[in-house]
Amino acid sequence: MTVTALATWQSSNTAVATVSEGLVTAVGEGMGTITVRGSTFRGNAAIGGSNATAQFGRGHVGDGSCGGFINLDDATATVSDCFFDHNEAHGGNGNVGGTSLEGGAGAFIVGWGQGGAITNEGWNRGDGTTLTASRLTLTHNEAIGGAGNSGNPLAGAGIGGGINAWWIASTVTIRDSLFAHNHASGASGANGQGGAMSAVLGAVIDASGIIVEKNLALGGDNPDGAGGNGFGGGVYLDAASSVGLQTTAVTGNHANAGGGTTSDGVGIGGGVYSLGSLSVDDPASIRHNHASTSDDDIYPR
Repeated sequence: MTVTALATWQSSNTAVATVSEGLVTAVGEGMGTITVRGSTFRGNAAIGGSNATAQFGRGHVGDGSCGGFINLDDATATVSDCFFDHNEAHGGNGNVGGTSLEGGAGAFIVGWGQGGAITNEGWNRGDGTTLTASRLTLTHNEAIGGAGNSGNPLAGAGIGGGINAWWIASTVTIRDSLFAHNHASGASGANGQGGAMSAVLGAVIDASGIIVEKNLALGGDNPDGAGGNGFGGGVYLDAASSVGLQTTAVTGNHANAGGGTTSDGVGIGGGVYSLGSLSVDDPASIRHNHASTSDDDIYPR
């Protein structure tokens, strides 16, 4: 990360957290806002742990979360005029989870690579985790799922090549920003979801005045079974989440399936893949995208 003399890092409550030349230090409990302006985040990596078994459902194991910047539980952050380039979130390998979000069956999040540049995580917090962002440039960031994870269909997924927002208390508001050449790639047989951005498990993203171009969601090839799926080359949201796209261009993105020996995956929603609440002011602004199976621009149509 590069912090120049023109950069601004501030804490609204130094009894909770202090900041100095890009280093944020927790001091005590409480609420506060971290403000970041005019910095470059380049070549950073978050790598998940490997070979662990989750013991309960409401948890996560082996995920690599946020290559560049993370906003965690009950926090508020404002980020503006920053560059995020060639950062990587890579899931760990060989972890074992389960299928429950409520407990008793092992962790649901297993070996994800999530938020190649930014993760906004609202894990189980009622007060909310809020990220307000403007005039960001996110290029060539990657969310890559870890290999050999098991326990549920999303094990080893790559989610949100640029930004991933997750859980019900997570809210992202982003304005006047560029997402280009970011990738969300699944491990062998796993899904890649949201090449530029994703909202999952009840998160909310409100985007206005952004350009989403030439991003990729790529399912993983599998030499021993079914290929992974590529969902949402530009934007992905699951059934519990919502995304608003206002005055936004989504062009030239790709959702590609992974190949497999028993069956290939599917590539659906080259521009946007939505299972949840999607609001778009101008559907014609989502165009010239490609999906290897169906619905080049928006799924469902």
